[in-house]
Amino acid sequence: YTVEVEDGDYFLRAETIGKATNVGRDARVNLRVYNLLRWRWRVHRLPLGANEDDKDKNDSGASVRLVFKGAWTVPKTLKYVWSSSLPKGTETVSPSSDRTKVIVLQSGTDNKGEWVWEEVNAYEDYRRLFGGEPRLVEALAVITDSDNTLSPVKADYDDSYSNRAP
Repeated sequence: YTVEVEDGDYFLRAETIGKATNVGRDARVNLRVYNLLRWRWRVHRLPLGANEDDKDKNDSGASVRLVFKGAWTVPKTLKYVWSSSLPKGTETVSPSSDRTKVIVLQSGTDNKGEWVWEEVNAYEDYRRLFGGEPRLVEALAVITDSDNTLSPVKADYDDSYSNRAP
């Protein structure tokens, strides 16, 4: 990851070939109060042949993850992705962990090279996909990866924040 600047705006850039680049920060977000998550992202290169449903091809050009740690359990994760192949709106379970739920927000190269704003109701997504009430969000992270497809990927992330739904 590098911090880049464009037109006076600083943003995070992830670029890799054959690796998973992951960066995040600790968070203590109560989704019952701050249920909306908003950010913008853009992809320049998506992993070739990637498919988040296939363990051997499980790469994402760009993704935003919310991690929910439990008292004595493996963390649960909501993962919002810009997929190479799965259609926008797809909701699936990661083939690497049944405790990671994946939601495809963007797909393919239609908006390649363009900043795209996203806003999700993470509280409703958690309740729908996991059932029950979420614990606090313990970490917010982004990941750009091609460790399975071994192809070059490049994505940018900017302006993420949590807010209350009106």
